[in-house]
Order: sequence, then structure tokens, then C-alpha cells
Amino acid sequence: MRLGRIIAYLKTTEEIKAGLKIAKLIFTIILYLHCFGCIWYYIVKQDNKWVPPMNYNDGEGNFTFYSS
Repeated sequence: MRLGRIIAYLKTTEEIKAGLKIAKLIFTIILYLHCFGCIWYYIVKQDNKWVPPMNYNDGEGNFTFYSS
């Protein structure tokens, strides 16, 4: 909120203000995606049953999943 007010009170052109608002929006989106990624990693790290086995490729391009 404060950065929005600072951008509004800048004595510069509207194009620069719009660019700063877009940069703020992109930074906010990246921050949210990072936080959701960290939360997702924490949730998935708790139980590794969802991870496929590492021997799923037999070298000929055939994918096989072995149950252990």
C-alpha cells in the first residue's frame, strides 16, 4: 500500500508511474508464487509415496513403472 502511494505522489510522467505499478504487480505475483511453491514443497516433502521410482526409463525410450 505504501509503495502505491509513493508512486502516486511521484513528480514524473504517467508512463513511468504505470511502469512502476506493473513492476510492483510482477514482483507481488512472483512473491506469491514463491510462497505457494514453498508451501507445496513442505506438504509434498512429508510423504514421498507420490514420487515415481527413479528406474522408470529402460534406456530405449520405454517408460515402465515398477511397484516396490
